[in-house]
Amino acid sequence: MCTGTACTSCLDCSPGTYKASLGSNGCVQCPKDTFNPTSGSKSVSECLQCSNGVTTGPGKTSPTDCFCTSDMYQVTVSSSSTCKTCPVGGRCPDNKCAFQNADLKCSNNVPIAGTWARDAASNDFRLSSCDAGYEKVT
Repeated sequence: MCTGTACTSCLDCSPGTYKASLGSNGCVQCPKDTFNPTSGSKSVSECLQCSNGVTTGPGKTSPTDCFCTSDMYQVTVSSSSTCKTCPVGGRCPDNKCAFQNADLKCSNNVPIAGTWARDAASNDFRLSSCDAGYEKVT
């Protein structure tokens, strides 16, 4: 990257950026929902897509910068992470997924109804029982 009239050297574009054309313009951040761990990238195609249901801001450098959208939650099986759609019973009034919070509470500090636990094999959240006054609906 070399910008301005006082440039004396050109430097590789830093991770999270790329520069596709010759000239004195600077490197461009990788777009939203992508990341790029490599220096010296020459194309937006070197910005790698986060997995489905995962988002990130622009200019990110690592897959760990990608996170589940607010209506999903993260599931990790054998060191591989994906995002799952939050079941209706796990959604807060603001439509965010309570499973993103360790205490399974919504932003207003109110817990979701029922007893939820992670399935041992799939690591998905499963509703195991309902509180008094509630019935389990599938």
